Amino acid sequence: MNAFQKSKLYRLFRLLDEKELDDFEKWLRSPWCNVNRKLILLLKILRKATLRKQLLSKEIIFKKLYPGNSYNASLINNQLSELSLQIEDFLKHQRLRKEQSIAQFFLAEEYLERQQKDWFFKKTDALINEKKRKAVLSSEDYYWLNLLNKKIYRNISALEKQKVNSDYFNAAVNYLDKYYALEKVRFLSEQQERYRIIRTAGEEIKHEAFIEYFNGMELPEAVEIYLEFFDEKQSFQSRKARFIRKLPRIDFEDRKIILLLLINEAARMWVKGKHQSLKQALDLYKLGLENNLLIHNSRMTATTFANIVTIAYNLKDVEFAEYFKKQYAIYLQENEQEDALNWADAYFAYHIRRPEDWKALEIKLSQWRSGLNSFSIRAKVLLIQMRFDHFVENKNKDYQLIDFSLAFEKQISRDQNFSRKRLQSIKRFVQFVRKLYKLASHPDFSAVKMEGMEKALLSDGDIRAREWLLQKVEQLK
Repeated sequence: MNAFQKSKLYRLFRLLDEKELDDFEKWLRSPWCNVNRKLILLLKILRKATLRKQLLSKEIIFKKLYPGNSYNASLINNQLSELSLQIEDFLKHQRLRKEQSIAQFFLAEEYLERQQKDWFFKKTDALINEKKRKAVLSSEDYYWLNLLNKKIYRNISALEKQKVNSDYFNAAVNYLDKYYALEKVRFLSEQQERYRIIRTAGEEIKHEAFIEYFNGMELPEAVEIYLEFFDEKQSFQSRKARFIRKLPRIDFEDRKIILLLLINEAARMWVKGKHQSLKQALDLYKLGLENNLLIHNSRMTATTFANIVTIAYNLKDVEFAEYFKKQYAIYLQENEQEDALNWADAYFAYHIRRPEDWKALEIKLSQWRSGLNSFSIRAKVLLIQMRFDHFVENKNKDYQLIDFSLAFEKQISRDQNFSRKRLQSIKRFVQFVRKLYKLASHPDFSAVKMEGMEKALLSDGDIRAREWLLQKVEQLK
């Protein structure tokens, strides 16, 4: 990637697909939008170079724009900057065309500023009714309903304002409460999850005042479900059942958030030894897939993909796992898709206990050359597990295990893309495997020493693959 490909203009240009580029060229040809005809030629230069996979530079572009002229850095920079601004204006215009409610709101504002209050009231009332007709209102809808009712209230006559039950005033207050309740409870829920994961000082959850303020009010149904996560008397099963029952009456964004809260709760139950919760987690993931709650902007996170594959194979739900990885790998980042499928195949062979595939998979995993991503990390952890299993079962020393684990530890120590907490848990796993290997391969090996390792493992607050490590300790006793 050269300097021009890193430029703002090139990145903006690459945001547009072919249809949008055609529309943008029409935009540039319109005198109302653009008076600089050089920008049309500049766009053509970019499109042609992209089609032919040619690298561009400012100097090359200048020669094409101004043949026969001496290079002028200031002139070319101004042209590139102007085209960038034009693309940004085009994107804003495209967004406004999609968001008709916002466009109509701006039109109502124009009517108001131009002293056409009757048109302002009519347009704003129409927007209010349009929002109210929706089957399920979102947090954003409550925000707009508050704003629209407030706008009308601020502009009605003084006589109307003095009415005891001003419809617009009461509606504005009601929608503001609903908007605040939804946004506040979302943040409280995220704060609670953050505190559980990273135990941030000062983030202890204080929700009592919030609950007291809204006590007795008619709240969105999503708020009531969120609040159940703060009620220790409510069980996981009751929260899950209520969520499924009320799913059609909850906004899409809140469906996603609450689903992930339930999945996280199931995962915590599994860590505490409630193994039936693994099936609960998979059921929730399937519910998310059925309702399109696990894909955002045409992407699924690597963590979600890996969790579903892992849980399905652990539950021996091979048919679903195979279906899932083939159907949903395309929603991962492009540079992750092949790694994801390779890791999933290796995970299947390992956990379904198909030793005949191990040797080929070990070679494949050993030759993994991609940089660190979520799946290459998982693959390298899996390779360490495979090699350690060979050692435990055959009692043959494996010096490559030590060399590979040391190299992997150095690699994750240098990485800046993943959280320190996550990498630290993997690092401790690698170090623990080496300790186990050295103890078990020592001539003076004693099962008593394994008891000390077991205690150390149980007291470790956060270590990758703890259950697997405990199994290996038990095997070596």
